[in-house]
Amino acid sequence: MTRRLLDEFAERNDSADARHRLTAVTGRELRVLKAVGRACRTPRSAANSACGRPPSRRTSAALAKLGLTNRVQAALLIRVARLS
Repeated sequence: MTRRLLDEFAERNDSADARHRLTAVTGRELRVLKAVGRACRTPRSAANSACGRPPSRRTSAALAKLGLTNRVQAALLIRVARLS
């Protein structure tokens, strides 16, 4: 259900603007955000999707750089940018 909502929201927004916003993060932070975008935030979901657990320190740094307050916003940004 959550993935479907994320996908529907992403279809209605500008992917170029989202990609431009993501230029503020490092390559490692972007990889972590992509994992968050795939809903890999817990060890169990990471094991199920083979993406590994995103380090919370990198997630926090990326969120701060992008002016986001939580992982849901990060997942939406990655989906809108069409990177997940």
